[in-house]
Amino acid sequence: MAIQFKNFRSLLVLANRPKNVRSILDWCPFTDGRSLYNIIKDHNDKCIKAYLGMGWLPDFIQDIGEGVRVERYDFSEIEQLDLDSFKDIDIILIDHDAIKGKSIDVERKLVGLKTKMGTVKKPYILLQISKTPKVDSIASYFEPLAISRTEPEIFYNEKEFEDFLTLFCRYYFTGARKYFAKRHATGEDTDNMKSSLKQMASFTRDIAFAMNMSPQKVNFIASRAANNDLFLKGFAESKLQPVILDALAGKFGPNTFKSDQNSLAQKEVLRSVKKSMADRKNFALRDREGNEIGVYTGINPRQAAMKVANRGYTDIRLRERGTKKVHIFVGERVQVGKPAEAPAWMSEKIWKPNVKKVGIEKLERI
Repeated sequence: MAIQFKNFRSLLVLANRPKNVRSILDWCPFTDGRSLYNIIKDHNDKCIKAYLGMGWLPDFIQDIGEGVRVERYDFSEIEQLDLDSFKDIDIILIDHDAIKGKSIDVERKLVGLKTKMGTVKKPYILLQISKTPKVDSIASYFEPLAISRTEPEIFYNEKEFEDFLTLFCRYYFTGARKYFAKRHATGEDTDNMKSSLKQMASFTRDIAFAMNMSPQKVNFIASRAANNDLFLKGFAESKLQPVILDALAGKFGPNTFKSDQNSLAQKEVLRSVKKSMADRKNFALRDREGNEIGVYTGINPRQAAMKVANRGYTDIRLRERGTKKVHIFVGERVQVGKPAEAPAWMSEKIWKPNVKKVGIEKLERI
């Protein structure tokens, strides 16, 4: 039996379709890379293998599992999308080569896109790719929308794009696995849990990207949610979920949540989440020439440096945004065996980073 997902998250691509291809699916995002169709198909196939490895039956995977599909529009056709279409779009992928120079036509399309995204109040994940090195992120252009950024913010090769897709599946997979294990142990009827399970898995992933959580933190959040019915009721099944995610990104003030409808779990978790968001800082990665080539977040410099080291950097220089302080680290990463609870599709060997602080440099000017 060939397994096909019934549930999908839609990806909207802002790229120019080459004249020699029939569809944006045939477009190759990276130099000497595969087509978008093959990248996404491979991703969906890996997700299905992960569910099979968890022991789920094919019909359960089809009903509960979730894949990625590509909207069949390119940048030239973006204005044809109506508001209803944006209700189903969750990921925005922007090709910097398509918006290079920002002509009047490009500006008009970006303004229209932002307007429609803002009208449909929901969170989006923003992906950026480029074949040209060292381009500037345009994530700030979409403020104050509820946009989740990636790390790094701009993908320059297919491997970085694949890493994002792996996390996208892994976070949903984690939420689904934790909740299923808890409910299955109680003997609950499978059909009764399907709706809640999908909501729980989606919520786990949305909150993970909104808060830029590590996989370890996501595992903790999913475990907590699976064991707390009030948490599940207050968040995963709440019609306020998109608004809550907006607030997590700092888009609305605390008065938004002065409502008797909010459960105690909502209020408690919202307080802790807001504190976590407030504690996070942005650190700009600098090369030897002083160019800022990426932005990483962390509660402290070391946490951000660990993320940089995990991408293979050894000479790590991080300027704390809003200051002239540059935190200097020596980084490394080594390959270790994957955790025992890791999904089947994860590589047998994974990278484990480590950093050592060398000192702090004070810039005269930025």
